[in-house]
Amino acid sequence: HDVVRSLMEAQEEDVTEEGINYVAMRNLFVREAREALDVKVEKKTRTKHVRESAERLEFDRTMEEWSEFRKKMHPDRLTHPPEFIVKPRGQTVWEGKTVRLHCTVAGWPKPRIAWYKNNVLIDAKAHPEKYTAESTYNMHSLEIK
Repeated sequence: HDVVRSLMEAQEEDVTEEGINYVAMRNLFVREAREALDVKVEKKTRTKHVRESAERLEFDRTMEEWSEFRKKMHPDRLTHPPEFIVKPRGQTVWEGKTVRLHCTVAGWPKPRIAWYKNNVLIDAKAHPEKYTAESTYNMHSLEIK
């Protein structure tokens, strides 16, 4: 519109007669102005509004499910990084008592769990009198005696 307006102003300065381009542009602006005034407002009943909202939500859900399905079917997406389902919690116990730490981890391929103390790997097999580590069905525990 700015370009056309500047062209029209330049034409108005040079020529006082209305050329065919000037008339066409003027008619275009008049038609756009009329269309802007003819904005239709459609009143919707509550039931129609609720139905449209439900349809929109159903469509969004369908698209999300389709997206998840495509991600699962993509061969590079068959591996899932490990993630904690249940994180180990900090516990306070009396000195000399036994404590058991639990966690649940999911991922594919099945993740291997390693327990650390002060950034040093705990080797339960090397110290069976102090540590016991168990893993069954993605539930892992470390018992410290």
